[in-house]
Amino acid sequence: MPPRAFPLSLRVGTDICSIKRIRGILQISKNSSARRLDRFLPKLLTWPERQYFWNRFQSGPSTDDDIAAISQFLAGRWAAKEACRKACEHLGTSNGFHSIIILPVSPPDQRPDTETSRPQGLILRNKLPERPTDDPKTRIAQGPPIDATFDIESVEGQFCEVSISHDKSWATAVAIVPMLDWPCNTMDECESMRVEAQRAAPDDQSTRTGHNRSDS
Repeated sequence: MPPRAFPLSLRVGTDICSIKRIRGILQISKNSSARRLDRFLPKLLTWPERQYFWNRFQSGPSTDDDIAAISQFLAGRWAAKEACRKACEHLGTSNGFHSIIILPVSPPDQRPDTETSRPQGLILRNKLPERPTDDPKTRIAQGPPIDATFDIESVEGQFCEVSISHDKSWATAVAIVPMLDWPCNTMDECESMRVEAQRAAPDDQSTRTGHNRSDS
């Protein structure tokens, strides 16, 4: 009898990230950490993740202990997103950080000062855009506006299982992702299909305008 196929439609991804490397990105000098963190966070985290980050690390990188804790956290998020990316064919070789959300499983009204529940991944069909109200001049210590809310029902995606571990020097992550039955294999292909669909859709306003002209 020939070997049987694996019975479940699952893919596994894993990654490891140096905590020291993340700390080196954030801290060239003691006074530069806040500015460098301000530039680094939007590259790695979507805005709901940044909101969670600032609720958890309210004081920012003000002390060496803060920088150590932040570096460990961000290294874990980096590893988790890379693990998810490796398990998703449609993300290709791009990092896809803004197509992946890693947040703890907790009630929406719970203030996440500490991560009290396991993280979970959400693979998005399309990249999550920035909020229209984001102000690039917001001071680093303030973080995102506290009244921002993320409606998870407004995005198309697939939940997946993620496990993150740390030791003194490294953060590791494993992701288990269902096979995604999406009609595109790469983010560029998905974006091209979306643009083509928009072009093919009738312009309601021009249709109405043309109809009015013909009636007049």
